[in-house]
Amino acid sequence: MKRKEQGFAGQFWCACALSAGLGVLPVGAAERVGQFLVVTEGVRVQRGERELKAFLLSPLEAGDEVRVPRDGQAEVVLDARFRRLFLLGGSVCRVQADRIVTLNGRRAPQEKRRLSATRRLPGYATRTLGRLAKGDDLAFVTPPQPVGGVRNYPTSLSWSGIREGQLPASGEIQVEIREGEGPASAVGQVIFSRQLPADQRAVELFPGVLRRGVRYSWSLRIIRQGSPGSPVLLLPVRILTEEETEALKEVEKWPRKSAADWLAAAVAYERADLRAEALQALQKAYELQPDPELQKAIDQAERALLNLPPLPAGSAAASP
Repeated sequence: MKRKEQGFAGQFWCACALSAGLGVLPVGAAERVGQFLVVTEGVRVQRGERELKAFLLSPLEAGDEVRVPRDGQAEVVLDARFRRLFLLGGSVCRVQADRIVTLNGRRAPQEKRRLSATRRLPGYATRTLGRLAKGDDLAFVTPPQPVGGVRNYPTSLSWSGIREGQLPASGEIQVEIREGEGPASAVGQVIFSRQLPADQRAVELFPGVLRRGVRYSWSLRIIRQGSPGSPVLLLPVRILTEEETEALKEVEKWPRKSAADWLAAAVAYERADLRAEALQALQKAYELQPDPELQKAIDQAERALLNLPPLPAGSAAASP
């Protein structure tokens, strides 16, 4: 008899906190050390005095006690060295920062593929920089580029996917790159600035402007009466370090046959802030396991490509 897998709880990009009763595992003040990739009916997590129902994508914290029924199973991924572990039916396990130990004498959790004993993907969280400027929000047919993490040095900044009529037909616009991430008032020194005709949709980025591993923000402003206004576009960009790039190459060597395989890849891409690749991996997972909550995770990933805020938590929460 095929085991029933639970729906995807919470949001992929911004996990929701549902803490009442046997709800979805909440994101609390404690640091997340991993999450579920596969979970069958009846898997429970004891977190302090609370017993919580486990769902796909729900987070794990150090100290959690995971109980798997005799006819059940679970697969988790730990952030430390990106370890993927199978928890056997009938087992009771304790989650630690970099491992899961058995408490009831059954066989230890079985390890699936992992990256490397010496390398892990940094846990960079996807940061939303806030809404596009009020009153000047842009609509896109295709996302601007680059946004988030990129593997190689970008040769240009492009906003060619803006819908017709969103920018003035004449006049000028200003493109800037600043060090750091955050609202326009919070980011650091301007390291690149160009004034362009309003109908231009890209600007060449010459080598040496950006450095690997450093976070930047690039913005687009409309020049009115000789001075640029508030940003109508504000996006993060960071070129991955060589270590991160090599670690991702290890991920991409893994076979991808199941929804869990694609979810593991999506988690890896999301940590590196490779938003387009995370979205593609989520879509592949959905093809193999259509699930309403996974569709909501895809919706969040699409919003992240435009650097829009996550949808309200209630719109992506799974039913207990």
